[in-house]
Amino acid sequence: MNPLEGEPTWTTITRGIDIFYTRPVLGSELATDRFSVAADGTGDPCHGFTFHSRLSLEEIEERLLNAVAHLRFASPLVAANLETGIHDHIFRSWVYAPAKSAVEVLEWSRKVVVVVGPTTSEDFIKTTVKNQVPYTHFDGSIILLHYYLFPNAGEPGIFSLFVHGPHTILDGIPTIAAFSSIFEWMANPEREPVDSLQWGREWQNLPPGPVTATGGPRPEWKTKGMALVNQIFSMHTNPVPTLVVQPERTEIQNRGALIRSQVVIDEERTARVLQAVKVAGYSVSHLFEAAHFLAVLSHNRVGSTVLDNAHVTNYMCIFGLQRFQLPPYNSKNSFTSAMSYAPVTLRVNEVLACEDPRERLLIALRQVKEQFDGYLANPHLPHATAAVVTLVPPHDIAVSSNPYTSVITNLGVVDRLITSNWFPDNTVPPRAALFEIMSMSVGHRLTNMMPLTHTWSFHSKLFIQTATPDNWDHSTVQAFVEEITRQALYIVAE
Repeated sequence: MNPLEGEPTWTTITRGIDIFYTRPVLGSELATDRFSVAADGTGDPCHGFTFHSRLSLEEIEERLLNAVAHLRFASPLVAANLETGIHDHIFRSWVYAPAKSAVEVLEWSRKVVVVVGPTTSEDFIKTTVKNQVPYTHFDGSIILLHYYLFPNAGEPGIFSLFVHGPHTILDGIPTIAAFSSIFEWMANPEREPVDSLQWGREWQNLPPGPVTATGGPRPEWKTKGMALVNQIFSMHTNPVPTLVVQPERTEIQNRGALIRSQVVIDEERTARVLQAVKVAGYSVSHLFEAAHFLAVLSHNRVGSTVLDNAHVTNYMCIFGLQRFQLPPYNSKNSFTSAMSYAPVTLRVNEVLACEDPRERLLIALRQVKEQFDGYLANPHLPHATAAVVTLVPPHDIAVSSNPYTSVITNLGVVDRLITSNWFPDNTVPPRAALFEIMSMSVGHRLTNMMPLTHTWSFHSKLFIQTATPDNWDHSTVQAFVEEITRQALYIVAE
């Protein structure tokens, strides 16, 4: 029997005289929620953009309050809560109360939007991820996430806007898409007044589960579906642990403290890398997955006695479901966790048989692409994580037998998800943009031992960032992200 048949949908519950909408967390929602609950908030993001504006902080705040109110209508899950005991005594469920009026929504928006004093994006992330979500306010209300607005210290006219909340909703791509909607509403606050929206009916925009959103269960589950699930289970239960970058300490000293390092590849070299990757027949995701594997390998001395079995594995390679979602669930306002995880591995003996560093990269690229192509060719890939968490409910959160397993994910071309310059309606060029986005910053609360690397491109530059808890020294994290970059740049080596 296909475990994905009959995916739960939104139903109602009554509390007093009020009606609430609820469904279980599903697929990657469940996986990320279990990580957050069981490991003290690990993985919960703090994600934002820095921008220039000629408006005052007060004017931006008012526009932001309006924009967040619109976001609730388009993506009402931002105003939901997560509760245990509705569908399961361990796993949580979404619970959403429809708004009664625009006045109520604006009151909610004033709790969600928080203006803080001048700081930098880096300092803000490091401070904010020390806190856990959700937020409990003085009146007892529970708010799933906050949008933070602040002026950048020492930079007149420069501001930053961040969101901090659970990964259960804040996947990278949907989060960036939500920022795009927010900037659009901020640029045009009069386009559709908040009090003209049909409050009380916004619950109809609540997202379905991953199976429904991608067209329902696929045929041939017993063959192709179970083959995929068995492959994932087999790789996760490999008795040989993956090679890793070892930390200096086995315990986290300051829970929530974040060690981060980033490399930015300039425009000229980025253009060369992108061209070389394309000519070679690979993608940027392939490139950095392979470079990440080689960087881990470079931190290890692999003896000949274990060479045949040695491997480097990313057990949580992420395949976003956006490409698989069908109308009406494929809009940029489909704001919830929507991923499939599938392990990808590097067979070390094939790589070490070659001494030339560029040839090693090409060997790793071929291995990575072969696995990516195999997953993408399986029609059940969009449902892989939903199937796994249904067949083996995640009561624990062990990813692999090695607690220091490293993870990398590519957020893609940010420029394709969010416009850099935002103008009011009917603006006649060459008037300056009302909001000009300058940069993006990403951080996470990390309370387990897994180093986390993100890559993305923005404004024609490639960004590579690694973050860990404080059981790694900053020098080690810096050396690791530099080694990933060095390995990737062999693609343009002569």
